[in-house]
Amino acid sequence: MDVSWKSCSSVHSCTQASVNHGVARTILSSQCCTTDLCNNLAALDHSETSPNGRKCYTCNEPQCTAPATLECKGNENHCITTKVADHGQITTMKGCASAEICMKNEEIERFIGTEISCCEGDYCNSGSRPKVGLLLVTPLLCLLMSP
Repeated sequence: MDVSWKSCSSVHSCTQASVNHGVARTILSSQCCTTDLCNNLAALDHSETSPNGRKCYTCNEPQCTAPATLECKGNENHCITTKVADHGQITTMKGCASAEICMKNEEIERFIGTEISCCEGDYCNSGSRPKVGLLLVTPLLCLLMSP
């Protein structure tokens, strides 16, 4: 599902970021300008679908007992692990993320009360560290990037 909107925003909201859990990939691609009414064009598609050589573990089961390999794409240069509570059940998810997602992990943790851990290096997310829930990623990122 593609979501697009136009508004005024601060400079720190202009970003190219993504998080990929294997079963779903969320891409934030904002295009910013600095003059009155300059946002009249459609946003450019910055979604890179080619693997970039980085490999991380992926899973989306409560205990993450059988992780699989995920090839990262575009600017996804970190591995990510998130633990999220959903209806009383804690689910661990693993995958790839861009540096922009990892730099905002404290904001995300404060907002949705989950644990997020990012690391650099192939398969560095092999431990049982936490990762962001799939259903929360898109709305969360939209809220963090909105003005």
